[in-house]
Amino acid sequence: MPHRQGFRRRLFLYYFSIFLLFTVAVMAFQYNREKKIRISALNSRINDMTGLVDNYIRTNSVYETGNYILIDSIYKLIPVKDVRITVISLDGKVLYDSSVERWNDMENHLRRPEVRKSLYSSFGTAVRKSESTGKEYYYFSKYFGMYYIRIAEEYNIQLRGILKREKVFLLFMAVVFIGVWVLLSAVTKRMGESITMLRDFAARMR
Repeated sequence: MPHRQGFRRRLFLYYFSIFLLFTVAVMAFQYNREKKIRISALNSRINDMTGLVDNYIRTNSVYETGNYILIDSIYKLIPVKDVRITVISLDGKVLYDSSVERWNDMENHLRRPEVRKSLYSSFGTAVRKSESTGKEYYYFSKYFGMYYIRIAEEYNIQLRGILKREKVFLLFMAVVFIGVWVLLSAVTKRMGESITMLRDFAARMR
């Protein structure tokens, strides 16, 4: 009997290990896929906002006049809570910031990670705490030839929730995992009994 129990246990562990590896691989793939989709959707939304600000600057000759305070009017029209708009010159000087009153006194932003990335890529992103406001933001920066436009959304509970994976999928995988575990237990038990019976039969035939 101990020998039979040991054989069934080894058989169960063998199939269970295969299923466990498969489950982990599926969950890792799904997690990365969902994360990419959510980040892509967020970047697309913010990219539209940077385009809106750039269009406003060009239409109203804000760059030529230096009257960046006009951007306040479009800032109020953006239907996103806790959004922050920053316009940065090519040498890193802050030309406008919707969350800081005295933006002329702000330090050079050329070495900010999202700004550096946007110079060599289509855009740059970063999640970090602002040195100016003390708040944590999801930053999106884009280079527009004459300046950088940076849009930042406060990294609050709502934004964290957007970037998190779906709990429904994890719950589904947990239910499937438990179901397969029970099924494997029953199947390996029957297989173990059948193989043991065959072994006993073969031994008696000798």
